[in-house]
Amino acid sequence: MKTPALKVQIDSDGCGLHFLILEESQKPIRVDVDFSKRNKIGLKSDLLARAIGYRASQKDEGQKLRIVDATSGLCRDSFHMASLGCHVLALEENKMLYRVVSDQISRLSDECHLKIENTEAKKYFKNWLANFSAENKNVDVVYLDPMFPEKRKSAKSGKESILLKLLAPIVSSEQETELLDLALQVATKRVVVKRPLSAPSLKPTHKKYLKPNIQFEGKAVRYDVYVCSYEGLGKG
Repeated sequence: MKTPALKVQIDSDGCGLHFLILEESQKPIRVDVDFSKRNKIGLKSDLLARAIGYRASQKDEGQKLRIVDATSGLCRDSFHMASLGCHVLALEENKMLYRVVSDQISRLSDECHLKIENTEAKKYFKNWLANFSAENKNVDVVYLDPMFPEKRKSAKSGKESILLKLLAPIVSSEQETELLDLALQVATKRVVVKRPLSAPSLKPTHKKYLKPNIQFEGKAVRYDVYVCSYEGLGKG
């Protein structure tokens, strides 16, 4: 049986821009980028907060983590980290994702330090390293959440997953390794990689990082943490 062709278009209403997934002879599926709600959970249960090394005591501007989300997609995790008080720069290569997400980010309050750039992560990191100086080395954490293939086809795939599969390509293991290598050169404290629970950890080429220093496991995903500065190792 032939798989129906799906297309994505951008639409707008009083709430701003959103996506429509189009399938012939079917009602369009609407996908919103909604930053208005985020379920608050305790820090002990917030695996992402623990993985990036967030501390509730980091209240002063100089203590707040500066994070680059290099594979931001719909910016769910970027918004999560910004809601903790971190300064987050999201990188998104796909122009459609960037257009809709940036529209919704522009509607956030000034208290949410979340910005987005339409650029390819490897290009951004290489340019950053080429222009490196002690003054501009201001990235504490690099966060990576590369798209990964599902184990099997599922009729229950969420609409956001369908959208991202249409717009954000799955990268090869070689591309993942290259991106991780660059991230480890940019981050001063940690690189955090989000992985499916059963997936193997990424292996950078540098011998210093044979395996993640810390891992935080949830029910479906795992956060692999590569510590760039060993100060505070194990306290995440």
